[in-house]
Amino acid sequence: MTRMTSMMARLPFWFALCVVICADRCIQVAETRFCAGLMPLRVCASETRPVPMTYPQLTEEEFQARRDERCPLEPSYFTKDIFCYPRPECTGDADCVASTDPPLCHDQCLNGTRLKGLRILPASVCRLNASGYCDDHAGFTRQQPCTTIRPGRVRFWAVTIVLAEYHAHAHLFVPRFAKAIRVRPGRVRVSAPEQRRATPVTAIVSEDQAIDRPCKYAMERLQAGSLGPPFVVISISAVFEARGFDISAPSWRVEEEIPRSHPAQAAFDFWYIWPTTSFAFVFGFFVIIMVQQRIKEHNSQSKSQSPSHGIIYDGKADQDTYQRSQGSNTPPGDSTWHVQNTYFQ
Repeated sequence: MTRMTSMMARLPFWFALCVVICADRCIQVAETRFCAGLMPLRVCASETRPVPMTYPQLTEEEFQARRDERCPLEPSYFTKDIFCYPRPECTGDADCVASTDPPLCHDQCLNGTRLKGLRILPASVCRLNASGYCDDHAGFTRQQPCTTIRPGRVRFWAVTIVLAEYHAHAHLFVPRFAKAIRVRPGRVRVSAPEQRRATPVTAIVSEDQAIDRPCKYAMERLQAGSLGPPFVVISISAVFEARGFDISAPSWRVEEEIPRSHPAQAAFDFWYIWPTTSFAFVFGFFVIIMVQQRIKEHNSQSKSQSPSHGIIYDGKADQDTYQRSQGSNTPPGDSTWHVQNTYFQ
């Protein structure tokens, strides 16, 4: 515990909690006025911390004071985005299990890196004695094994937003959407059909599990007013993974999902299905009736052309008639002959 406390004291607070996460659950974060729209949505914290998590130190005054400390040679490298993101964002309690990874490799300190939205500024740019600074930093090591943060498998998450009007304000959509889910605009791609009254716009966001801050949770929290005017949101679909999406393709199209929260809008978009189905059903019904009628007429004609059709023999009186018509040698009055209520074809 003493060694961990010493390491935490030597690390910047935001990075110490990135290397060693001593937390039990993922809780919401209360934004400050200065960092509105830039802070994590949820972070890992111990069970004893109040909900939501607060960061009263994230003020404009503190930001100006920390710039010379974090990057003395190039204070402009320490941006507001970096300052307002003190911890990695989490999406569930499973993200808050204590890390067992070794310290980061030495070159990650020299060259800088990103981890789930956090930015580690390059010591080679910000420090005079960059190598000595990294040697003294408890979060980095020259020994093996060490941890190297490399880009991982990129996944693409998408959501379809039906807008009353899109094309007239298309240039505003990407920056508004990126701000609403708190990611860089460069991670957002848009797929929209030709202009029509209600335009379904599919926004696709790239996410690298190793270096990008999570985007799926923020996309699930989108609301009708998240994009702001002049956009009028009719419906928002559930978030889905855009499998097979190729970001380098010259042209691409994501299969449009029907907004699940507004089935009436889907019925409106596919209105032509209902009259077509109804017409096919009625037409098929009349065809069946006509076929049945033709079968009945055919059977009636066949029965009328049969010479013995409809003759009913009942008892002794009609026995001789039947015998004569059939040329039978059975003598009249034979008691063994008994044809009653029998229908002969």
